Amino acid sequence: MNYKKLPDICNITTGKLDANAAVAGGAYPFFTCAPEPTTIDSFAFDCDAILLAGNNAQGNFHITRYNGKFNAYQRTYVITAKDGYNIDFIKYMLELSLTHFKSQAQGSQTKFLTIQILNSFSIPDIPLEEQIKTVSPLVALDKKINNNNIACAELETMTKTLYDYWFVQFDFPDENGKPYRTSGGEMEWCPRLKKEIPKGWKTGNLYDIADYINGLACQTIVLPKVILHCRL
Repeated sequence: MNYKKLPDICNITTGKLDANAAVAGGAYPFFTCAPEPTTIDSFAFDCDAILLAGNNAQGNFHITRYNGKFNAYQRTYVITAKDGYNIDFIKYMLELSLTHFKSQAQGSQTKFLTIQILNSFSIPDIPLEEQIKTVSPLVALDKKINNNNIACAELETMTKTLYDYWFVQFDFPDENGKPYRTSGGEMEWCPRLKKEIPKGWKTGNLYDIADYINGLACQTIVLPKVILHCRL
């Protein structure tokens, strides 16, 4: 099998900004050497690219794929595919070599992935159709994982919102399906919590409403000192 050096199949550049150029709530992703991008109000790139961290304290260089407008830190490599090469194929080849990059990284307190290391990296030189066929199962799997992560994040947000309505604002559905407190549900002062709670609710701990059986070696269970509970 023939191999080609990374610069022969990719365009490699870096961002131009300091890490502190990030703007909270900005319109565009800002890729630094941190695992997750921040945001910024301006973009310098508009392309389908691989973002490869150029430094890390432990030498754990992470890779991100992004297609669209973005900006990048001056130590983040922005890698795009040349004609005849598939960007996903390049990404997975790089991911498989992160351990190699870590072993080659320079620096003591902070590890640096230098352009010389990238320039010396080789990738199999196979036809474009074969590249796409090779990585298509991985691309499909990553899309499913990403969709699942999005769904899980949305469910977590919904759960937090529901918890806030029901157990902080006490607007759980009453017997008529209306929000309890907003609809005039009776409240009473709870000295222990120093706040009003729905009438009929009590305070206690998990021992008051559940039985516990320890398995294997008996371990101490740390329970919340105070919880709210009600009769359904």
